[in-house]
Amino acid sequence: AIDFAWPPVQPVQAHEVVEFDKSLVSELLARLEVLLRENDVEAEDVLDELSAAVRNSRLQEAVRNIEPPLSKYDFDGALDELTQLKDSI
Repeated sequence: AIDFAWPPVQPVQAHEVVEFDKSLVSELLARLEVLLRENDVEAEDVLDELSAAVRNSRLQEAVRNIEPPLSKYDFDGALDELTQLKDSI
């Protein structure tokens, strides 16, 4: 006889949407906007911080949309995406 049991199978849960720290996100958005307007590559570091701050929140996808233009040093395109993000908050 089999004298052990497999653990019960847990259903796969979709990622729970979490809240984000509004004051931190506001600060990061403001810093990112300044850096994008100045065509400063430090914007990539701030975007990384922002991505971490909104992980699994309703803003995650909008923040991800900033990365493609920024990775091509299209600061104006990244700024357009940032503006759309800010308008959605």
